[in-house]
Amino acid sequence: ASVYLGAAERTANLGDPATTEGLRPRFAQLVRDAADLGWGLHDELINIYLSYLPPDDDELI
Repeated sequence: ASVYLGAAERTANLGDPATTEGLRPRFAQLVRDAADLGWGLHDELINIYLSYLPPDDDELI
């Protein structure tokens, strides 16, 4: 659950390049562009973000 909350916090400011600077450049730009479309994509963006995180057994539900 904490991984989801962390992703939700990060996606709150996806339009800010500083938020996505640690991501792969092409993916970061895609996320910022999608964030401009509005909050309808918020959950999808969280799922995309989570798919780019390395697996962590301690965080799995």
